[in-house]
Amino acid sequence: MSVPGRALIVDEGRTWSTLCAARSLAKAGWSVSVASPGARGLTSSSRVVSSRHDVPTLAGGIEGFTDGVRQALIDSGADVVFGGGDAEVHALSLERDHLPAIVPYPAGPAVVRAFDKLELTRAAVRCGLEAPTTMDAPEHIDTDGPVLVKARQHWGPGSENGATRLEASVETGRVAIAERVAEMRRDGGAPILQERLLGDNLSFISLRGQDGRTLGTEYHQVDHRWPVSAGWTVRAHTLPVDADLARGVERLLTDLDWVGLAELEFIRGDDGTPRLIDFNGRFYGSMQLAVSAGVNFPLLWAQDAIGAHPDPAPPARVGIRFQRFAGDLRRSLHERRDGVRRDFFDTLAYGVGAHHSVASIRDVRPGFVYLREALRDMWFG
Repeated sequence: MSVPGRALIVDEGRTWSTLCAARSLAKAGWSVSVASPGARGLTSSSRVVSSRHDVPTLAGGIEGFTDGVRQALIDSGADVVFGGGDAEVHALSLERDHLPAIVPYPAGPAVVRAFDKLELTRAAVRCGLEAPTTMDAPEHIDTDGPVLVKARQHWGPGSENGATRLEASVETGRVAIAERVAEMRRDGGAPILQERLLGDNLSFISLRGQDGRTLGTEYHQVDHRWPVSAGWTVRAHTLPVDADLARGVERLLTDLDWVGLAELEFIRGDDGTPRLIDFNGRFYGSMQLAVSAGVNFPLLWAQDAIGAHPDPAPPARVGIRFQRFAGDLRRSLHERRDGVRRDFFDTLAYGVGAHHSVASIRDVRPGFVYLREALRDMWFG
């Protein structure tokens, strides 16, 4: 059987969204290679990966990263290269002319604009979408919050520990807000303050093809996150697509000159209006939910990138459930609503029939790697 295509996925080693992408592509017959520091990590451990390559992290500089990706592309013969995180996507987009493969993202300036959380809110308003009040963090904090402290971009040049991802957090009190803002600036980020909204967490995912067609959409509600205030999706279920929201998203992606996959996160308050709070232009953590609901975003994206002109996916099935078990268990134990035993068994029961980002009876090794890392984080991190 001929191989439909070859893909290289570049990640930092602990990204479970790239595992979903690798499995989805491999199931469709693609050859999937992974490049990560030390050629190790969650996705690299999967049996579906055909080759593993050592690529330096971006914390060491973009030149070393680009050289490593270039060599991995030569060795793997990949047709298309994907980035696992915001920093990798940005770097690949900027360095596309120096890489011997298709980079399926917009040109560098469009990536920067879409990933800039302050510019995103401005674009949302232009396109008729609602967004929370967002501003650059002032030198002197004059609010007690609570507010979300975010970086305009998720990445920075790297702190002393080599980290490049700058996480958002909810802060209350002027001292706490000022300390988080200062910490983010020390790590090379440009901090912003965003109104904290309460309500339902919603995600609208759209894949925009090279020719501007919408190749697939999926809409879901996030039922739980971990960490609770501003963390990863640990429980979610699919919803019928909101037609008005879909039109607004299409206008926004056009305004941003975006091509490829986009996950847009919203908060829906008591007034029923979704307000845009975030944009992810890459493989995202709960992507297995869409794949399980019948919208294979990784495959559609890869096919479109190499010019295969795939047909748009049918609507995602409604009511499909997702769980990230380790994160959901930590959330449950943290909340302690019904006692440790009942919370544990509730988490276990929810997992039956739900779709998971890591666990698979056909590909067990990533589950053990993930469990090891989760236990390490739980007890030492």
